[in-house]
Amino acid sequence: MTVFHPVPRTGPKADRTQTGKANPAPAAMGLTPVSQASRIANRFLVWYLVASITWILGSDHLVTFAEQFGKVPEWFQSAKGLGYVIVLGLVLRGATRTYVEGVERANAAHIESNLELVRRLALAAEYRDDETGGHNQRIGTYAAIVGAKLNLDPKFCETLSYAALLHDLGKIGVPDSLLLKPGPFDADERAAMELHTTLGAEILSGGFHPLVEMSHTVALTHHERWDGSGYPQGLSGHDIPMEGRIVAVCDVYDALTSKRPYKEAWSTEEAVAEIVRQSGTHFDPLVVDAFLQCRAEIEAVRKNLESCGKASALRMPVAA
Repeated sequence: MTVFHPVPRTGPKADRTQTGKANPAPAAMGLTPVSQASRIANRFLVWYLVASITWILGSDHLVTFAEQFGKVPEWFQSAKGLGYVIVLGLVLRGATRTYVEGVERANAAHIESNLELVRRLALAAEYRDDETGGHNQRIGTYAAIVGAKLNLDPKFCETLSYAALLHDLGKIGVPDSLLLKPGPFDADERAAMELHTTLGAEILSGGFHPLVEMSHTVALTHHERWDGSGYPQGLSGHDIPMEGRIVAVCDVYDALTSKRPYKEAWSTEEAVAEIVRQSGTHFDPLVVDAFLQCRAEIEAVRKNLESCGKASALRMPVAA
């Protein structure tokens, strides 16, 4: 599956200097894969024209030169045409390889630039609260692990790992007086805090890319409950999208095991016991079972991320 390694929030990457002076990939400078493909296709056209003109003129001069020493054999014309086909084939082969490799590089750089924006947007929701630093990153990683344990499509799990980063995006609209309150909420404050689901969904609404669509769904449904007592829509059972059900378990587990302004961190044993207790009421029992089966892997990821400190607020996917 995909393994996520943390990278620093700030500081240069391996291919970037402190001053930002570097030679970024074409897509990183604003060229889309399509425009990059057009550039490569135009380059191939130039190669083709140069090779064709060179061969035609060169072979004609060779025939003229050979005629000075006698009649040119008839087979020479056939050999001339065959040679042209061979040369053109070699040029086409090289150009095709360059084209494919160039498009793949441009596409990879274009995708990575988009995912970089997702990762940094996820930071916005938690930057005001130092206690929750890294929460979004952990939720994304946990969700991908649980999804894989449920035998969901790998592409679904990969998309979920990024969509889950934005599950609390709506908290950018929550006042600090609520977000950092050390005590329990009253009814009005609770209602205001719950608006972060619909606010996040509104920010992410209207998208056409699968990642944006799933991010919208996760933001809207990760506080729904299996028994229908959640918010904001009161969905229940399988009416709650799978991505929302997975993130619900991961979100509560990480919230319980993390220190917050209003509570100390629970032990992993206490948190797991609470997850099990709420299976069938708050959580989808199938998702809880999958979570329990990969508990060791989730704990290993948590310890790894915590050992990196808050500098691990961003993550880079690396195929294992």
